[in-house]
Amino acid sequence: MIARVFAALLTGTVFSQSVEFTQQYLQRLGGAVDEIEMVVARFDAGAARAGVSRDAALKRLRGNSDPLAARQGEDAAATILYRPAFDLTRL
Repeated sequence: MIARVFAALLTGTVFSQSVEFTQQYLQRLGGAVDEIEMVVARFDAGAARAGVSRDAALKRLRGNSDPLAARQGEDAAATILYRPAFDLTRL
């Protein structure tokens, strides 16, 4: 009997917190998506200041002979290309 009461209390506690946990998780994801959008906006602004498009800037970085610059180009491309995967409006 005590085990059933304990199990019921534990289950009730877990489920009562699930809504709050979900809301906090989505808020955290939203913050991460906002940060990615700011990174992409800064990249686009830098490309515009250089007088090139986003695609041209990515191509230029990725084709750079300096390994650091080339890696930065790969990282920027991954961030930009996979950004739609973080669309929270689909949840």
